Amino acid sequence: ASLAAMGKSDKHHKSEKHDRHDKSHKLSKAEKQLAKLTETEEEKRERRLAKKAAKAVREKEESQVAGYSNDANPWNDPRLTEQFVWGKKIEKEGGSKEHVSKEAQKRRREELAQELEK
Repeated sequence: ASLAAMGKSDKHHKSEKHDRHDKSHKLSKAEKQLAKLTETEEEKRERRLAKKAAKAVREKEESQVAGYSNDANPWNDPRLTEQFVWGKKIEKEGGSKEHVSKEAQKRRREELAQELEK
């Protein structure tokens, strides 16, 4: 049965991100290095262009929220895909917006995920 027939979207199925980590069809690191050493300039160019194209597709998908982009969304929000930081709350608590680093945000997300697992 198709995913649509089962009422599931492609988003909830095994994503491309997980496919990259599927070890069954991947070459080992040593095999990749050997292949890179023995490839021709044309093969190298093709490999790099394919990697660049895959990255562009991945970034385009990640730059959308619920099918909307920064440019085209019903709320006219030019920063729709950026993470929201509640600046006034942080300042009220005695911190600064600049003080909330990506590492601190990542730690906070991990802490919340651990809490949810309990």
